Amino acid sequence: TARADSLTRSSSLLVIDYLVIGAIGGMCSVIMARSWSPHDVGAVGAISGVVSLLSTATSTGLASTITRFLGEEDNQLDFMIEAMLATILAGLAVSAVVCFVPGHFGVPLGDLPVSTGVAFVLVGGYVACNNLTTITDPAFLARREVSYAVAKDIGASLVRVAVLVVLIGSNAAG
Repeated sequence: TARADSLTRSSSLLVIDYLVIGAIGGMCSVIMARSWSPHDVGAVGAISGVVSLLSTATSTGLASTITRFLGEEDNQLDFMIEAMLATILAGLAVSAVVCFVPGHFGVPLGDLPVSTGVAFVLVGGYVACNNLTTITDPAFLARREVSYAVAKDIGASLVRVAVLVVLIGSNAAG
């Protein structure tokens, strides 16, 4: 049936998406390991883990809400803009707390050779981008536009590789 074919196509695209993203992530790890010192790789790994945690904490529940209710909304664009603003503002607020509270809750931001303000811009920007990714995927799924989600994910992963290549020779701030 048409529904089964659509489900098979969507599922296959998502599996391919995860495989490609995983391969690109592995390539990023190899680039980092060969380009930066072990200390810088450790600092970036720890900060990346915290950023993922902050993104998850500040967008919890929003993905399932979007998947469930987007199709029922008369003005889907306004619904998505409100969701994006809410998750970005929450992410920036939590990032500010982590960056500006003395001790940074154990996050090794002191290992970055930048000021606290620059660290906030880096961490806040990373959290905001992660949050946007977290809420756009469910929107594509809710609208049955899985191929857009796959294209976005693979494009973003390739941009990460390009940024890492440009930053070869830099330090953990890169």
